[in-house]
Amino acid sequence: MKTLVTAIALFLLSPHLQAGFENGNSIAAQMREHDKVLRNASGTNNFTAGRYVGYVHGVWDIFEDAEIICPKGDVTSGQIRAIAENYILKNPARWGEPGFYLIGDAFKEAFPCPHK
Repeated sequence: MKTLVTAIALFLLSPHLQAGFENGNSIAAQMREHDKVLRNASGTNNFTAGRYVGYVHGVWDIFEDAEIICPKGDVTSGQIRAIAENYILKNPARWGEPGFYLIGDAFKEAFPCPHK
């Protein structure tokens, strides 16, 4: 059953289907809103900040369930967001690409699986 759910999720969230949904530019904007929330800044858009967190965690769940990444030990929500944020900030030339690719590449770089 888990395999079926993962397959359906991968299909539904395929970058080909989601290419126009979120790209690196929109993820970076959402990430800035999330940073404002963490700083208790005025005029923050909590919905946009929440979208960022949900999107990043959604990509994490898909990659982890499909065993595309192989994290060791307990990985916290803060670590997941920090890995995504650091990768996005270090790769602004890729902001025009689908967010799924950017965040997925961040996780694959941080938690590669040994070759089988």
